Amino acid sequence: MGDPAGIGPELCLRLLADEGMRDECVPVVFGDATVLARCARECGLPAPADILRKEEWAERAAGLRAPAVLDLGHAMADDLVPGTVSGDNGRAAYEFIQAAIDAALAGEVAAVATAPINKEALRLAGISY
Repeated sequence: MGDPAGIGPELCLRLLADEGMRDECVPVVFGDATVLARCARECGLPAPADILRKEEWAERAAGLRAPAVLDLGHAMADDLVPGTVSGDNGRAAYEFIQAAIDAALAGEVAAVATAPINKEALRLAGISY
């Protein structure tokens, strides 16, 4: 999902809604479902239909046939101010990416692409890159 306060949530929603993408792959967004739901409301986009909890991921990953969101939490949708830079957002983006990389290394996903992240937010979170 990238930085929760950036354009990543909207891009992810557009990806999940893209019928043509389903001919190519089964997209899974590693992120925060509450942020995506808020973004869907604010942008007039469809909210994600299939939300997976961390506890369900190992069981359901191999059988996914439709776009989904792995809800990792981390971002507080009610407190989020789009366009702001914060260490909390940097930490959330980092954890989303780390979870996706772990899933790829475990063979649970075939590839990883990130939505935009904010390097200043990563620095504020104390993350070196």
